[in-house]
Amino acid sequence: TIDSYLAALPDASRLVLARVRMAIREAVPELGETISYGIPTFTLDGKARLHLAAWKAHWSLYPATAKLLKAGPALAPYKASKGTLKFAYDAPISLAAIKSAAAFAAQRPEPRGTAKPKAKTKAKPKAKTSCRMRSR
Repeated sequence: TIDSYLAALPDASRLVLARVRMAIREAVPELGETISYGIPTFTLDGKARLHLAAWKAHWSLYPATAKLLKAGPALAPYKASKGTLKFAYDAPISLAAIKSAAAFAAQRPEPRGTAKPKAKTKAKPKAKTSCRMRSR
């Protein structure tokens, strides 16, 4: 459980991640909690929406998509790599930005059939290839 994960952390890490967890839960109370890939995961409708992980010198929030960063622009400076937000334990945390990111991540995608249809393109003719083997 996430409680077990947090209990195993050093005090400083545990306090920070507990605050972040609380902010996520306040933003989207209907999120479920589980451990996936060995880290705390927040789910909705059985699908992972956000992951949270403690590391030796920092903590991370995943996935940090471009759309999520637009929803929570205060998080942009924390983007470490594709899909990862990285925070130092001693850095101030914008709980409002974390809540905004959680709310965005929890949004359900539009039901199929409501999105704009893609423009059809003509298929390119296939090149003729020969599969015959030559005999000697």
